[in-house]
Amino acid sequence: MEQSTWSIAAFTALMGILSTLVALPLGILAAWVLARRTFPGKAVLETLLSLPLVMPPVAAVSSSCNSSDSTASWDGRWTRSAWRSCSPGRRWSSRWR
Repeated sequence: MEQSTWSIAAFTALMGILSTLVALPLGILAAWVLARRTFPGKAVLETLLSLPLVMPPVAAVSSSCNSSDSTASWDGRWTRSAWRSCSPGRRWSSRWR
């Protein structure tokens, strides 16, 4: 490999290590506080901390449901369109008759 490729790989590895070293203590502290303490807004904080785990699958499912739906749009009708395109009645009703 070329020198530039190695330098990019080294930079990527360094950033991965540094971000882990910064995020790990913060994550352990947040987990400890959420497990051991009760305070106002705890449910909201837990929800916000869970969003990075929940959103990627939701985005993947909604995009796959809308990939074949020609009526999907982002002008406010998206939710209804996504529900119609992924509803079991629309996908499976003709197969079970």
